[in-house]
Amino acid sequence: MDNSILLGLVQNTAILLALSLFYDYSWVKTEDTKNWLKKVLTGVVIGVIGLILMLTPWTLIPGIVFDTRSILLSVSGLFFGTIPTLIAIIITATYRIILGGGGVYMGVAVIITAGFIGILWKKFRPFWKEKNYRIELLVMGFIVHAVMLLCAFLLPEENRIDTMK
Repeated sequence: MDNSILLGLVQNTAILLALSLFYDYSWVKTEDTKNWLKKVLTGVVIGVIGLILMLTPWTLIPGIVFDTRSILLSVSGLFFGTIPTLIAIIITATYRIILGGGGVYMGVAVIITAGFIGILWKKFRPFWKEKNYRIELLVMGFIVHAVMLLCAFLLPEENRIDTMK
């Protein structure tokens, strides 16, 4: 395995672990479903974490980068809810558009679909934590990444096959 891939994965994992600490110490203990300001601030924090993830990517070729933003946004939708996740989607998608490159359409599509899969999972599977929550998370993760693979069709034709491999 290439060292740059390993380093990128370790950095992205550390950032995601920081998010889990943020969730554990701030959101779980004081979750107030009617506090809009807290939801907006949480969305901004998640969006900034997404930007940090995007600043530590593994680059396949210039313009086509991989990081763990799909995990961040899907888990955000599942744990934090709609408002924070939509704000994080807007922040990360805006930055991905500014970055440009051949992977911009795929990148934005992954951001949007991952966030919405998490939001929809929370809405349609409200009791996911009660039984076999590990399987629920695993299935949601597979779905998010299957959709991400489909988003690869938005890449320029000359990069599609190599990216999917």
